[in-house]
Amino acid sequence: MTFDDLLNKVKKEPITITIKDKPRKTVFAASYCTKHYPDAEYLKIFFDDGTILEMNSENERLYFCDDERRTIDRGLFSDYGDYLNIDGEEYLLNDLGDKQVLKKIYYGNIDDGEDGHIFNTFVSVNGIWTLTTLDDGSISGMHEREISLKDIKIN
Repeated sequence: MTFDDLLNKVKKEPITITIKDKPRKTVFAASYCTKHYPDAEYLKIFFDDGTILEMNSENERLYFCDDERRTIDRGLFSDYGDYLNIDGEEYLLNDLGDKQVLKKIYYGNIDDGEDGHIFNTFVSVNGIWTLTTLDDGSISGMHEREISLKDIKIN
């Protein structure tokens, strides 16, 4: 299976994909870009178990989030917010105050996915933290790790 094979299949209709040896049914698929990078389109696939697969067509990279979204304590930031120190690792601020823009919904209900929101990203060799400030002022974070096509099987 190639990156394009996977991309084309998940865009068509809900399917079941095995990621990390666990079958997951897609419930929402949409393409996005960001305000800072309007030409860098990516696809997000949301699964019925709450996990998310992000597919970046530009560099054929896959990012998978199977961690629960969680509240991030402001005390985890250092050097005026340039670093996030979490789970024993330091992440460097990569993108500040960008806005995710929903381009196209392929299938599913928006309540099972997400639309546009303002976010900050922090990166390290072991993944990416995407942080969003919620209406109540708390910070919500999601951790993604890069995976390979070998980790994915279409059922």
